[in-house]
Amino acid sequence: MKIYCDYCGTQIDTELHRNCPNCGGSYAGDEELIKEQERLDKLNDLEMRREELRTDRMELENSSYMQKMRSEKEITAFRRIIKYVLIAMFVGFFIYAMVRAANMMDRAEDRMAENSPPASAAETAE
Repeated sequence: MKIYCDYCGTQIDTELHRNCPNCGGSYAGDEELIKEQERLDKLNDLEMRREELRTDRMELENSSYMQKMRSEKEITAFRRIIKYVLIAMFVGFFIYAMVRAANMMDRAEDRMAENSPPASAAETAE
């Protein structure tokens, strides 16, 4: 940074010289330097804050993405559960229907046997 010496007015490059190269005066308390340092500090603070906000935004986006992925996994798991429950219900209903049909056929055969005339000895021998 370049400032002017308060004592002789010479321009001083603060990156190269610690004192005025012309008169040897110190610029440690120079108002220009103090104001420039404050400005640089503010810029640095703003840059750090911007970086923090960017990091926070990225973390928020990542957490939103993770929540979305978690929700999709939960939905997929819920769909699987529903599918297996429906399959189990279908199989159970099928077994119930088969058992009921078999029982109805047994009853029908029993009724037919009760309603049929008794067989004679000759018919049973055959």
